[in-house]
Order: sequence, then structure tokens, then C-alpha cells
Amino acid sequence: MELPVLLYHHVVEDARGSDLAPFIVDRAAFGWQLDLLEDMGYLPVTLQAWLLAPDIRNRVVITFDDCPRNLLEHALPLLERKRWPAVFFAPYAHLGGCNDWNVRKGKTREELMTEDELRHLFRLGHEIGAHSMTHPHLEQCAPDVVEYEVNESKERLDRLLGTPTVSFAYPYGGVPNNYRAVLRRAGYRCAVAMDSDAPTGASDPYRIARTVIETGETPTTFRRKLARGAG
Repeated sequence: MELPVLLYHHVVEDARGSDLAPFIVDRAAFGWQLDLLEDMGYLPVTLQAWLLAPDIRNRVVITFDDCPRNLLEHALPLLERKRWPAVFFAPYAHLGGCNDWNVRKGKTREELMTEDELRHLFRLGHEIGAHSMTHPHLEQCAPDVVEYEVNESKERLDRLLGTPTVSFAYPYGGVPNNYRAVLRRAGYRCAVAMDSDAPTGASDPYRIARTVIETGETPTTFRRKLARGAG
């Protein structure tokens, strides 16, 4: 059964004019998007929960890449108000730092969560997934670098949270060669890309498609994206 998986990055008070567009949304927009999901009968689950019961209908997965701290202020309270879980993908080496990969391009600096803040999210019932160590384009990396990025990020998160990390998000959506074998060896059970030609989980759990939610979405575009993600 197909599963819509939504991809967010930054949620802020006001996204107008941000150089992080299109990967940034207003708190108000995120709020009405959650309300619309509820009105349409969707129930958010984690990827781990979906792996345990993949045939349950009307499920959706809300994911966040990079773990910027703005999510703690602007997204987390709205999720907690509905008691909805989400999946947060952490680039481990950058925790407690910033979005260096954007800053190097001259874009706005955003602080990233700390290890303690990830633990807090985990205790609240959210899933923490790996997003590599250093946020590289894995499809451009040598095989030994891919192995390091995939394995080390999992080992660090496993130790931090005291539980096996089951999900991985490819930085920039770039999927490396031999990705299934690499992730299976590391112990992951699924992985998400960005927009992908692969069906959402049914045919390849290591290349699950996600729908990118962008700056300036309207209820019409959001519904359309949700329908496309549901297959």
C-alpha cells in the first residue's frame, strides 16, 4: 500500500524573502497543513510504525531533514498539540552547529539541534533517523566514504538514544550506487529520498519517495501533492 511521506526542512515565524526558500515554511502554513491532514482523515505515524503495519490505510509520515532548532519553536508545539509523531533526520557531525552546507553558499545560518534536544524529541515519541555524518552528496562520494557516512551516523545515534536507528534520509536526495546493500549491512530497515520515481515504500523500502512541502503552498497545491504521494 502506498504511503504519502511529506518532507519539510525549516519552519519559521515568517518565511517571506528567505534565501532558504523553497525549503522553508511559515508556522501558520504548517499549522493549516496539519489541520488539513486531520480534516482529510489522515493519521501521522513514524516510519518505524509503518514498517510494523504497512497495510493500514489513511496513514501519512511527516519528516524533517537537518534538524534545525527552529523546528523546536515553531513545528514541535503544533505536533504536540495534536499528539502527532514525526521523523527527524539528523546530520550527526553538525549537531549543535549550523547548516554549514547552506552557509558555504552564502545563505542564512540556522542553528541545528543538540544531542540533548534529539533525546528530548525521542522521549516525546518522535522517531530520530540518520541523515549521514557530514551531509555530503552521497551519489558523488567514493564507496568508502558512503560506508562511513551511513555506518557512523547510525552508530552514533544508536549510542545516543539507546535503540537501533531504522531509517535514513539521503542528503540532497542523492542516492548512491549499491544503496540497498550498503544500508542493509549497516542495519537500516528503510531510507527516504526526496522526490523519487520509486513508489512510496511498496516496491523499495530503501528508496521511499517523499513529497517536498515548499514555501508558498496553498490548500490546493498541498492537496494535490498529498494525492500524488498517496499513489
